[in-house]
Amino acid sequence: MSDTKAQSKGWLDQLRQVLGQNRFEDLLSTTGVIIVLGIVVLVNLIFGALPMRFDFTEHKIFTLSEGTKQILRGLDTPVTIRYYATDGADAMGADERQFSKMVEDRLIEYKKIGGGKIIFEKLVPIPDTNAEDSAEVDGVQPLQGQRGQVYMGIVVQCIDKKEVIPFVDPQREQLLEYDVTNAITRVYREDKPKVKIMTGLNIAGGFSGNFQAPPAEPWVVYRQLSRDFTVEVIPSTTEKIDPASTQVLIVLHPYDVTEVGEFAIDQYLMAGGTVIALVDPLFYAARMMTPPQNPMMGGMPPQGPAPSSDLPTLFGAYGVKYQAAQVVADTNYQTQIDRSRFLPTFLTLGREAFNPKNVVTAELNDVGMPFPGGFTIEEPVGVEVEPLVTSSKNNKLVASFEAEPEGLDRMMAEFRPTGKPLLLAARMSGRFKSAFPNGNPKPTPDPAAAGTEAPPAPPVPTAPPASAPPASAPPASAPPASAPVAPAAPKEAPAPTPSAASSAPVVTPPVPAPAVPKSAPAPVAPPQPEPAKPAVPQPAEAPKPDTGGEKDSDAAKGAAEKPKGDASSLKETEKGKSSNLILVGDVDFLMDAFAVEIMNLGPIRQAVPRNQNLSLIQNLVENVAGDSRLISLRSRASTRRPFTLLNQMQAAAEGRMADKIKDLEAKEQEVGRKLQEALKVQEDGAIVLDQAAVDKGTIDQLREAQVTARREIRDLRKELKRDKDSVVNMIKFLNIAVMPLVVIIAGLMLYGKRQNRMAAR
Repeated sequence: MSDTKAQSKGWLDQLRQVLGQNRFEDLLSTTGVIIVLGIVVLVNLIFGALPMRFDFTEHKIFTLSEGTKQILRGLDTPVTIRYYATDGADAMGADERQFSKMVEDRLIEYKKIGGGKIIFEKLVPIPDTNAEDSAEVDGVQPLQGQRGQVYMGIVVQCIDKKEVIPFVDPQREQLLEYDVTNAITRVYREDKPKVKIMTGLNIAGGFSGNFQAPPAEPWVVYRQLSRDFTVEVIPSTTEKIDPASTQVLIVLHPYDVTEVGEFAIDQYLMAGGTVIALVDPLFYAARMMTPPQNPMMGGMPPQGPAPSSDLPTLFGAYGVKYQAAQVVADTNYQTQIDRSRFLPTFLTLGREAFNPKNVVTAELNDVGMPFPGGFTIEEPVGVEVEPLVTSSKNNKLVASFEAEPEGLDRMMAEFRPTGKPLLLAARMSGRFKSAFPNGNPKPTPDPAAAGTEAPPAPPVPTAPPASAPPASAPPASAPPASAPVAPAAPKEAPAPTPSAASSAPVVTPPVPAPAVPKSAPAPVAPPQPEPAKPAVPQPAEAPKPDTGGEKDSDAAKGAAEKPKGDASSLKETEKGKSSNLILVGDVDFLMDAFAVEIMNLGPIRQAVPRNQNLSLIQNLVENVAGDSRLISLRSRASTRRPFTLLNQMQAAAEGRMADKIKDLEAKEQEVGRKLQEALKVQEDGAIVLDQAAVDKGTIDQLREAQVTARREIRDLRKELKRDKDSVVNMIKFLNIAVMPLVVIIAGLMLYGKRQNRMAAR
């Protein structure tokens, strides 16, 4: 061994003498670099051929999550995953082959974790082969790739249930785990939980109100919820919601909710139900939903949804304070709307806005809420409040008509942060007290107590199943003598009025409801030549003033007060149960325009998320009605890192100028007012100086002062823009120039240190 070392040392010494010390060291350095590169290439080739990877990303977005592992380990029935991919060099380009290999590796990882319960098959659909026929049967469609038609689809099957991902879009790479795991749960789960959506919006698509336009497409959020749940849309005038058939009730933009509808929500909640209430002070998309008026049709123009929504009775009883006409402005989460302007009422929420301790929001870091509302909650006894999404301390409530980009300058000039965060979404859970302690605000009259003509309410179209039997009862029981009462048909005409009243502003729905019977007597007035016989049923219409007689009035009062003592309505959450009320102060964030980007991949239309908007609502529903293990998968889709510090620095720059700009604008307005007072309009339309009011010299001074004020305002705005640009340019400089400079300086220092060591030898 010692002889070998001596020979090696002698050989190196001879080589050093031949080349010289400097050239010998250069040769050693070059040889070392070549050896290192060879090792790197060799390791890359070895590990590249193996189905393994190391994930060094912050949130491990390329590693199967713990939720997926739990689902796979809990399978007791085999699930087959078929992967169709034409990944040969003659069909795919280099990028496509690399992505296809990544998908295959991920599916093989499913097989490893699932043990014998996951069966993985890879099929290559070459033309005129059984694999191509199988792909067609499974619904996997080819797309045009870089070199021809490409298959890249996944089919998940368990016994007779099948879920198909027709094409794996590279833009949805971060959602691949969620898509596959969710497909496994759908084919493995026996029954879908039932979700009801109470809304007047056309969320499910279909007829849009325009006979000349094609049917509207369902919202993407509706389609995605329908994949995992049995979804039913019900109107805001629904009188009863069955807790046994409703796991979750979503109340979406209740602009047309009636007091009866709020009572139905309240009673469902008291039965231990879960309500997700999404209200909005400024539903920006409402202006896009008004159907165009048909010129061939007369009458009033069609009306779209109201821009604001509220649940005034429920919120007031549950301790929720919500301003239905005020929008949250937050300079920390403001969104850039053009090159140099940021809108603080369009919030782009980063990780700091979400509750890290709640499974619904722990993994969220990118949700956009256009013009949201805020909540403050006085925690009722027996109810716990948990924040889900909050604004920063740099927030302020602004009027909804001032929240849009047109009012940005004025908004920022008057912006004074409150210093206290507002709730944008929160969860209330526990035992609630009913918002209707006296029972149903508009109960259905009892036919036995009111006579044959007592039920005027059944014709209301909001609940046809419940009202149909009473509606058919009067004709059956009416004797021939009641034939003159046939004009009771006109009585039914005003009955749809509650639905008309429901389109009024949300603040007033409780008022029109009792007013309907007052308008009902108008059509009945003509047939009063025979008042004697119809006089018996008239007490049912208590508000009717001309029935005459105190007996009728007393009977009407008795009939009206009877339902208030009805013990059938729940006065608080049932014993042994817990109610859940989830509040969200925005509706726009669910609209396709703000949540997804529709990609047309040949015959396939695929929705690619812009952010995590849909993940938020899906997490909320999944948490209470589905498999909560899917939440961590879905929330990993976005890795956006918002520039919160940049927004804070820009807000500080605006704050320094806001007071000066506001003072100068007030000065300009005062000068303008004085100028208006000094001028008058003659009969011929000419504007002349009012000599009695002020002289010519004063006018010139006022005009000069006005011009000076405007010039100073422009200068301040330019200075503000320069401050904002300087902040942006500084951050760009730090990212582009400083880091490379640090690396270069470190390299030079290391080189100098090495040279000093060599010189010392």
